Amino acid sequence: MEERKRKPWWVKLIISLLCTVLFIVLLIGGLCIFVKVKYDISVFSTISQVKTLTETVDETALCPNKFTQSDLESAKTTMNATATNLVTVNEDGTYEISAENLQDNLSEDISLTDRQVGAVIDNLLDKNGGITIGDNMSAELLQIQFKDIQANGTTDLNAVLKIDLTEFKKQFNSFPLSIIGGYIPANLYISTTVTVVKGETAFSYTTNGNSLTVNNLNNDETANILNIINKFADIGTQQALSNTVGSKFADALIGNDTSNGLAYSLKDYGAIDYNFKVDETNVSYFVIER
Repeated sequence: MEERKRKPWWVKLIISLLCTVLFIVLLIGGLCIFVKVKYDISVFSTISQVKTLTETVDETALCPNKFTQSDLESAKTTMNATATNLVTVNEDGTYEISAENLQDNLSEDISLTDRQVGAVIDNLLDKNGGITIGDNMSAELLQIQFKDIQANGTTDLNAVLKIDLTEFKKQFNSFPLSIIGGYIPANLYISTTVTVVKGETAFSYTTNGNSLTVNNLNNDETANILNIINKFADIGTQQALSNTVGSKFADALIGNDTSNGLAYSLKDYGAIDYNFKVDETNVSYFVIER
């Protein structure tokens, strides 16, 4: 019998490479099947969502109702026209919003646009130490927007937060954590919408989590990421997180016995209730009623 011809070295190399690739594909496929069966996690869709999470966020698109310093100035004018000295300016140019500075009771209703409300809440938060997350992260409020205001005063309140992850990412500078650090974005944008349900008694309200998105992920993609995290660490459902974050802004705006918000702080100065309204030009307002 003739001796079989030996395959050229390059043929062996190609076969070896193909076998290696096939092995890796089968290994990844097996792991994907295991993860899917064990944890109900779709690996490939999750990888795609993580990639989307790291992409640069267009703040203009995310925050079409972003407030500015001029909105705080116009809010000062609006509020002081009805409640003299409710808003004062310090020597360093910062604004102080406090019912303790009032010289008299409210002379009429106070109506603020959602952009003015955003600037006012941002100022109140700054005066109380800002928004801190853990020991090394801070958050900035970018937007407050009222949507779908009902005749009974119930509304959807959207808030957008920007969380600076710079200090947090420093924990992932050395190998092998640097591999993970490469997938952590520089900033985390959280957009949450809660439905603020107006109660039947003065200053009463409840909040229901409506939606929550992170960076460029849509609501469903964010829900999937949170679902994965919850399989390993219980941080709460998307709806619960939405309500936890969004309710803080409703508290700061309205307030009650346990949360002295803007409207409730004026209760002893002639304010009798609050409301959300839309005028004939389709501009949305938060109204502190006298």
